[in-house]
Amino acid sequence: MTEDKTRAFRKEPLEKQEADQGEYIDPKLAQALLEAQKEITHAVKDGNNPHYKNPYATLESVIEAVKKPLNKKGITFLQVPYHVPGYQCVETVFILAENGAVFRAGKTSVACKDQTPQSYGSSLTYARRYSLGTSCVLKTEKDDDANKAQSSNNTTKPPEDKGPM
Repeated sequence: MTEDKTRAFRKEPLEKQEADQGEYIDPKLAQALLEAQKEITHAVKDGNNPHYKNPYATLESVIEAVKKPLNKKGITFLQVPYHVPGYQCVETVFILAENGAVFRAGKTSVACKDQTPQSYGSSLTYARRYSLGTSCVLKTEKDDDANKAQSSNNTTKPPEDKGPM
């Protein structure tokens, strides 16, 4: 994303953010996120993965767990897809309706198994679920201490961001 487009999404000028040496978060938005987080508990494990034989929280369950507490505090969210060849990349963005303050939670990328629409759709769903759940510090799946990730032979480097779709 270019500097000009990034600046358009934020309340404070880019110079203010750089002076803070980090992402600027509007105090009203930070307070609203805190109040919403007090109400966010967990997502229901309403899906079942036949391959790994374990239940998981679907995207619908994750949205259900966070949307009402966020909206109740005046926060809406959207998920911005980015073009990264071979991956689906999503960034969850929180917006405080009261003043338009924005917090961008960072990008989450999920590799696509192959070049089919089904693979891209599946990877997009995973990326959206992980991005939103992580951004809201939502408890969803049992922590397997990265055993599944470790057993993978996937040694590819992280994807290069190609900007918004």
